[in-house]
Amino acid sequence: MRIKRVLQGTALTALAAAAWMGAGSDASAAVNPTGGVTFDGTSLKITAEANDLEIMTSVASVSTKGVKISSWDVYEGHTATVDLSKLNVTKDNYIAVKTDDADAFLVKISAATKKTKATVDKETAKITKLEVTEGADGSKIQVRTALGSYGDADAFGNFDFSNYQYQGASLYVRIPATKKETITAEATDLGSAVRGDETKYKVYEVGTLPGKEAKISIAKQANGPKVSIDYLKGTVSIPKKAKYRVVKEGDAALVASDDAIATGDNKATPSVDELLGSAAKGVLEVRTAANPGKKCASKWTRVELIAPAVLAADTDTVAFPASAGITTKGTIVASGTSIGADVSFTDAGKKGAHKYTEVVITNTKGTSIEVQVGDEKAKILRENATLKVKKDKANGKDVKVRIAGDKANKVVAGVWAKAGTITFPADAEAPAN
Repeated sequence: MRIKRVLQGTALTALAAAAWMGAGSDASAAVNPTGGVTFDGTSLKITAEANDLEIMTSVASVSTKGVKISSWDVYEGHTATVDLSKLNVTKDNYIAVKTDDADAFLVKISAATKKTKATVDKETAKITKLEVTEGADGSKIQVRTALGSYGDADAFGNFDFSNYQYQGASLYVRIPATKKETITAEATDLGSAVRGDETKYKVYEVGTLPGKEAKISIAKQANGPKVSIDYLKGTVSIPKKAKYRVVKEGDAALVASDDAIATGDNKATPSVDELLGSAAKGVLEVRTAANPGKKCASKWTRVELIAPAVLAADTDTVAFPASAGITTKGTIVASGTSIGADVSFTDAGKKGAHKYTEVVITNTKGTSIEVQVGDEKAKILRENATLKVKKDKANGKDVKVRIAGDKANKVVAGVWAKAGTITFPADAEAPAN
């Protein structure tokens, strides 16, 4: 009975078999390991002839003194899969194999790298450097997660772990196993370490087990920065050293992370109207910028934006008073539509003399509005509230109006509309006595 000769008939197999059998040996006891030994990188399978009843294997101890086999593991039948999980992958391992009528031979699994160290760029989550034992092949690695299994081997620079930055992860890398395309015997036979035993063992190399795994840590992204909205001013406060972008209704494509607007060393305070442009609504996304080589960008902070209300466009303005017939009271209008603010003038004259000293603007809209006359400080007017401005600061000045911001109800201040120009009525002289 013999181990199956899968490669029987090839010149290489014939030469190896002839060399091992030697002159005068029993041909029926010859074993051809090149046909009956299969190594897939993690397990070793032995296949004998179909009429073999048992296969014996042993993890042999090999030293300068020779080969020592303490005991045999007996597999019933003509196939055996040898458990390699307990082997030390960083040293040469020898598995002795025999059948009842064939001499034992050794399968050598060569030492894998003793050192595997991966350096990860904390910003990009890519391996930038891989250190292995001198002379070991470190061109490719395999990777697994804490709960996963090792996948296909590839060059370490081709792995991108940025997808693990959201939650952070512990990953494990190793140098993959190597397998000999053709199993051949080493040039030197190994003798027995037992005194008086003249046995010589042929040694067949099959490759290496995977190298020792190394742990790498992918840092979790920090939470996004705080972004505040000033509802009264209609602006957004974006912290310094951040990047921001807006996802707007109707966008055909997302602005790439690298193309997001950077605030630099100063915070930014863009208006909601500026951020949305012509869009009715959108989402502002803000995150702390990456620190090259040291820290990845934070998660995005997302803030929903709704376009501010528009009362009127600057081109749709009507001067106040609207006609010469209106002298003491009128309504600010735009495009023929009332903005909701009545304008009147305070008359301080007596006995028929009209001395107009200030303008009074009253909110009649029912919704809070904000009014600004010229360069004077704007004032929010609740329903029926008034704004009074002295004549010397109001006459000939433009009036701007917008829907007032409301922090409690998260209403952003509307867009300023130039609603008209204050024109005081001419003062009348008092009648002569």
